[in-house]
Amino acid sequence: TVAENMILEDLGVGKLDSNVVDIFPSIDYNKINTHNIDTHFVGTDRRHVLICNGDTLSGQCPNFDFNPIIDRLAENHRSIDFVLTNHSDNRVERENVFYSEDIIGDVGHSDLNEISYLSTFCGLMVGRISGPHTFSFVRENYINENKTNIAICEDYKESDYDAKIYPECKMKTLWSKYESDSQVEGLIETAMNELFSEKAGV
Repeated sequence: TVAENMILEDLGVGKLDSNVVDIFPSIDYNKINTHNIDTHFVGTDRRHVLICNGDTLSGQCPNFDFNPIIDRLAENHRSIDFVLTNHSDNRVERENVFYSEDIIGDVGHSDLNEISYLSTFCGLMVGRISGPHTFSFVRENYINENKTNIAICEDYKESDYDAKIYPECKMKTLWSKYESDSQVEGLIETAMNELFSEKAGV
């Protein structure tokens, strides 16, 4: 935290305490309505994958279509539930595919905080550094050794915003540039097989 404290000192802000975990982003989930999310996830023993499948608009990654990849993964892994953040006209219709807005309900505003809370129930988070994806980069996920983040983007440093440099970060991050749909599908499938083995805890 030496570098961070130097920056904070220049800004006239107090130093961080010695607990590095406190620098990881944190959202006060008590400020949002989590009832529907809790109802969906609590008490189930199914595994969950959050896929932030919205369009990329800032050039951080090619804007490939996630839906065919998701459809094949859902077909081949029916014991795993897939939660998608973007409801498009071309929906993936499978029993183990859900949309975040259907779980969260109408919050009347941006649901990024709710998606962040939802991510804490998912063992695997996949995205292209979109808003919903980065809102899963929170303390609850960073310090959990049973979490894996797959970041598909051009810049390695954006994959978890360098959280990995801290030993307190237990979440595993897999980074790759986009090469092809089959490459992305293989990356997700490999991560699921590793994470959702019998010894995995999420």
